[in-house]
Amino acid sequence: MADRRARPVYVLGAGFSRAISESMPLTDELGDAVQQTLGLTWPSGHESMSFEEKLTLLSTPLPFLEGYRNTQRRAEAEQITAALADELDTRGADATSGAAPLWLLQLISLWNDERATVLTFNYDTLVEQAVTTLHPPVLGSTSSGESTASSVHGSQIVYPAPTAVGIRTYRDQDGPSGESFQLLKLHGSLNWFWSLGDGSTVVRQPYIQGFGEAADNAGSELAGVRTLDRFLVPPVLSKDSYYNVNLVHMLWRSAYEAVRATSRLTIIGYSMPAGDRIAAELLREVRAGTPVDIVNRTIGDSSDPTSPAGRAASLEFMVEGQYSGAEAVVEYVNARVSAAADSLVDRAELSSPAEASVVIAVHLAGMNRGPHSFVVRTTGGKNVGCSFDRAAPAKEDKSPNEIGYRSLPSGTTSPDEFMTAATLHEQLTRHGEGRHRDRQSRVHRHRP
Repeated sequence: MADRRARPVYVLGAGFSRAISESMPLTDELGDAVQQTLGLTWPSGHESMSFEEKLTLLSTPLPFLEGYRNTQRRAEAEQITAALADELDTRGADATSGAAPLWLLQLISLWNDERATVLTFNYDTLVEQAVTTLHPPVLGSTSSGESTASSVHGSQIVYPAPTAVGIRTYRDQDGPSGESFQLLKLHGSLNWFWSLGDGSTVVRQPYIQGFGEAADNAGSELAGVRTLDRFLVPPVLSKDSYYNVNLVHMLWRSAYEAVRATSRLTIIGYSMPAGDRIAAELLREVRAGTPVDIVNRTIGDSSDPTSPAGRAASLEFMVEGQYSGAEAVVEYVNARVSAAADSLVDRAELSSPAEASVVIAVHLAGMNRGPHSFVVRTTGGKNVGCSFDRAAPAKEDKSPNEIGYRSLPSGTTSPDEFMTAATLHEQLTRHGEGRHRDRQSRVHRHRP
């Protein structure tokens, strides 16, 4: 895998998934939904507790109870975890039934460009599904050292991860890609399964569909994967007993190495609760002076030890950026995209080599599959997008511009009309921006 030292690190909590869709619950809302589904009645005096506190108490053996009663309590806690997964399945399907939010695809593009490390405490697969929707481009190399172009889907950015079962297509066999960003699912995933308590049995479903696509679970059903229990670290305050699995050790040690070396830490939708002491100790490994951004609906004040700002102060973070309010995540992504666009003119790739291709991903309104790949030609003083198969450059020894040129009717254009890095650099220098627009299209990414 590629060397990931000094890469930016992002930490995602339930607030991130909630920003993607109002269907996705925060922790206490999820607990309320499960309680209603199962018809649970918590003991008197527990009403003011958080869902995490209630489930922690239920999962903890009480020394004054007989063994069978503690076993019953633990079984009830496991039932709640299973119901929690079913509830998230339903909500996640609703959240991904339509098009992915534009800001999410932009953020995926930024992570892909940075080859970032993303730590998530969420069980859902919304990030992976956004990657499959976008299929971000990556550059690799052959055994002879030649560059190759390809793209990645959602399953390829999650590693370490269990072995996939129920494989039916070449797509299902794709391994992890060190050329894109890395997603570490520290508390497990909805598409991971095991024989409860046996860490050697952890497996996963293979390919992850995109937004607006129906899930294809046929292979997993034939392999019997969904007859197993979900591999999830439940939302309890004391998770120690769930960390004695090799896969979990690999996940957290990978996170530890990334956090210790990161060039920047960004926390999105995660309030850093004091009760989650293991996560707090992990974040405490950030080097002194590392810039930190906090993106959360409510940040609070550093004088309040229970607020994200107060937790950041207790961890001695050097907070540089804060984004709060209902649109905090969107505002953060907009700021990042604007900064990336402003930096385009200074990128060496745009001025040399002059023949380099420029590919622009355009989001088309009303398209269920989201963005498509275009090369740009300039005609009549306007930039016009010319669609092409994003996988084509990897299949044949032709540049995207030449592939785009050959896809048009003969005689309607010439190769020198297609934009190169040099011509885009010229436009950026002259106008300060490079955009392609029509009534249905909006540029959201430039990719040299």
